[in-house]
Parts: sequence; structure tokens; C-alpha cells
Amino acid sequence: MRLAAISRMGFELNGPPTIDPDLLVQELRSGRDVVIVDVRSKAEFCAGHIAGSRLIPIHQLVARTCELDTHRTHPVVVVSQDGLRAKVAAGALSLAGFGEVAVLAGGIRRWRELGHPLEDTSDAWSHRSARSVQ
Repeated sequence: MRLAAISRMGFELNGPPTIDPDLLVQELRSGRDVVIVDVRSKAEFCAGHIAGSRLIPIHQLVARTCELDTHRTHPVVVVSQDGLRAKVAAGALSLAGFGEVAVLAGGIRRWRELGHPLEDTSDAWSHRSARSVQ
């Protein structure tokens, strides 16, 4: 995925480039190494997330940016519920030296509206939580 392809999808005024959900699906199907960072809460993530995405809640992003260090040269798509938190996170990642950073246009809400698949791990998390409490 080239930044030019992402930027064709549009810039928000003084904001990061966005990528349309349909274009992201194409990029993922093509086998490109795209890193998807989901900055929503654990509960939101568990209720439905893009397969292969990495959960780093926005309030933990600065402290956990080092987890993404091996992906600095890869395109990064930041995801939130509707794109607002993702814009803030994308700015932080750009400042941290990540070269190709884009926001999923419309967030998970738009992804879901378009009928793209989501993984639901809420049962797995609730079982883990129940086991750890026992």
C-alpha cells in the first residue's frame, strides 16, 4: 500500500490520511503486510475487530509504541469506533517516526455497515476472565 493510494482516499483538514474500508480489504487480500492498530477499549475490541488487528487502547499507545517498532517501515492503519480516536493515535504514531500511517475512514462502524467481516472474541475474553478469577 502506498501513501499515494491512501491519500487518494482523502485528507481531513490538518489530519492524517484516511483509507476507505473497501480499499483496506483489497490491500489485505493482496497479501500486503499492513499493520492494523485498534485503539478502542478491550470491550469494544472483543465485541468485533478486524482479523489480525492489534489492540492497543489509545490511553496506552504512547507507552506501548515500542511494541510496533519492528513495523516502522510497514503501512499502519489505525482503527477506532468512528475514526476520531484513530486520528489522534495516527498523529502520535507519525510523530513517533512511523512513515505510512492512515486512519480507517468511518472506523469500525463504517466497516460493519459495509458488511466486512469482524472477529468477535467476547466469549473468549469472558472465559479467560472467569478462569483468572477462580
